[in-house]
Amino acid sequence: MTTQSNSDSASLTRRNMLAFGVAAAAVACGADPATGGDAATPIDTSTPTDTATPTDTATPTDTAQADTATPTDTATPTDTAPVDAGPADAGPADAGPADTGPADTGPVDAGPACPPSGATMLGAVTSFPVGSWRNVKAARVIVGRDARGIFAYTSVCTHSGCTVPAPASTAAGSTCPCHGSRYNAEGMVTGGPAARSLSNYEVIVCGGDVYLNMARTVAVGTRTAVA
Repeated sequence: MTTQSNSDSASLTRRNMLAFGVAAAAVACGADPATGGDAATPIDTSTPTDTATPTDTATPTDTAQADTATPTDTATPTDTAPVDAGPADAGPADAGPADTGPADTGPVDAGPACPPSGATMLGAVTSFPVGSWRNVKAARVIVGRDARGIFAYTSVCTHSGCTVPAPASTAAGSTCPCHGSRYNAEGMVTGGPAARSLSNYEVIVCGGDVYLNMARTVAVGTRTAVA
């Protein structure tokens, strides 16, 4: 009888130890030993909200002294050294001998040929007295002479080609017999239907004779002096 009681006591002790172990395990795993349920881990509210590190206000602006650099280079002042006032060069003047080379002995310009090549002889100077006009039909020109010299102009009317007569005097001039064109005593047109004056030609006096160069026209009023 006593032997059974000891055996029951030992069994009870082992049960109690197992129950205690289970309870301890439950507590370690977070289980509620009263209900056997999972008591879960409560939310940890102990740690305050992370308010983060204060905004980095960076290093204050560098207020170090501004670099004022080297003052502007004002360069070296202009060289004001005194002007060389040494004595003027008073060397002797060039007294070399004057150029005594031979004088130009080239041929003297003999002027235009007399009579000129291609010129037409109109007659002796005496054939054209001062204050007169003469119609030289072979050359179809009017030759006049006044106190200033001899001159000549065409007798072909610029209107239709008719022959203009020589003027009787300076005041009279010439009138074309075909259509009435009028010219003064030097061949300038003074009335229509002609619109252009009569061409004046170069006159050359050579050896007492008068020559006409129709290859060259001259201005109205041109004269060739008679010696």
